[in-house]
Amino acid sequence: MGGVDLDVIMDIDSDRRLCDIHLPAAGRHGSFQHGMLASYVDLMSLALRYGVPLDEIVERFLGTAFEPAGVTDDPEIPRAKSVVDYLVRRIGLDFLPRARQEALGIVEPQQRALA
Repeated sequence: MGGVDLDVIMDIDSDRRLCDIHLPAAGRHGSFQHGMLASYVDLMSLALRYGVPLDEIVERFLGTAFEPAGVTDDPEIPRAKSVVDYLVRRIGLDFLPRARQEALGIVEPQQRALA
C-alpha cells in the first residue's frame, strides 16, 4: 500500500492466541514512517502482555487513517485507511472469531438460512 512493504512477525502461545508482534522492518530504518509503525506495534505487544483483550486492541486501532492509504495486495483486505488499519484488520481476520469480525465490520455478516 503506497509503496510500503509490511513484514510482521506474530508470535502465538500454546492456545493459538496472539501474544506478541514484531516489526523487523517497515520503510527506511530511522524514518518517521518506520518509527511510527514500530511504536504502534510495540504498544500493541505491550497491551497484549498486560492482558488487554485482542479484540479491544483491534477495535481501538481499526479505522486509523493516515497516509499511505488505499489499495493493498491482500485479497482479504483490498483497501485500508492506513498501514495500522491494515495491520489490525489482518490480526482480526487471523485471530478473532467470525462473529466479532462481523461486529467490528472487518467482514460482511454471513447470510443466515431461514429455518
